[in-house]
Amino acid sequence: ARTEIDDMGRKHSVIDDTSDTVDKPEAPAKLGHAFAISGAFDGATWYYGFDGGGTGDTQVNATFYPGGSALVDAWPLSFAGINWIGVDGELGIAAVPFKISGGQQQITPSEFTSIQTRASVALKARYTLKNGIGLGVRAGYRYYGASVEAQTISVNGATQNLTVVPGYTLHAGALGAEVFLPVLIGNHRLELELRADGLPITYYDEKPDNPGATTLAFGWAVSLAGRYDIASGFFAEVRAQSTGAQVTYTDKGSRLALVGQQLKQLQGGSVLNLTAGFSAGIGFMF
Repeated sequence: ARTEIDDMGRKHSVIDDTSDTVDKPEAPAKLGHAFAISGAFDGATWYYGFDGGGTGDTQVNATFYPGGSALVDAWPLSFAGINWIGVDGELGIAAVPFKISGGQQQITPSEFTSIQTRASVALKARYTLKNGIGLGVRAGYRYYGASVEAQTISVNGATQNLTVVPGYTLHAGALGAEVFLPVLIGNHRLELELRADGLPITYYDEKPDNPGATTLAFGWAVSLAGRYDIASGFFAEVRAQSTGAQVTYTDKGSRLALVGQQLKQLQGGSVLNLTAGFSAGIGFMF
């Protein structure tokens, strides 16, 4: 409103057609997501070592092989204000080529492809500070495995298995922790997340044969991920990860080793089986 004076010297209040407006304050930037799904290209290395105390000792590795993975991370009760209970899951598949050469005997097949798989599902609880940093615990299930063709040699006209590259299966209960750190960069958000799982409850088996009769195994799964919000919920993601197991075999196994010109049955030993690699992909979150 404003005041005007007319020709008679009297004051009048006049109300303008327009009124002052106050802009709404900007909503605070989100420091996390309720749901995220991504797909990625993977690159990894694999190492397998068996120590049989001098009998059947083996070291095998694949220096680099491609694969793909998908990951889901969700806080399904956040719509009701319950932001501390979440779930996540992962599936990764890779084709690992092998070529066996050298040695005292011709191994068949000398070339083949192993299909490596990793999968997980977890339930988690997280305490989030006012600045968005989250500290959590997690429990779930993990699978880590690979299929191979049986490798054989001919001995006096008879075919015998002689495993150089084993297949394997690891089923494990997982217990671990995670740390979540959001970083605001202008109008964009970078999410950093560290996950570390121990695998204390395991079932481990190698195919087509085992270097011992019984096993005691402990495993791990560790990842460090970064998600950068690009626009409209789409994000770019990079991850570094490692999965593996340390296994102790005891008693007589079903695997044979070539010692000199003779095949000997393995009597147990220790196995280190691990992968380490990276992922780069895109996803959507809200």
